[in-house]
Amino acid sequence: MFLVKLTPQAEKAYLRLDPTTRARIDRVLERFERGELKHPNIRALKGELAGSMRYRLGKWRIVFSDRLRAKSGLD
Repeated sequence: MFLVKLTPQAEKAYLRLDPTTRARIDRVLERFERGELKHPNIRALKGELAGSMRYRLGKWRIVFSDRLRAKSGLD
């Protein structure tokens, strides 16, 4: 299990979304909380955001990292 935290900027954008999009993002975040980090829409990022990943959801991109896993050695 993981703890999902939104940055202040992400939270502000999330709260402005329409209910349908917010529900779709909620489902993805719930998967992240359960530790389900393998999906065809997840890609590793390069460059400045190397070490992070993104989940594509329509025109939205959810950028995340699993730093806790990397620091604790959990798999």
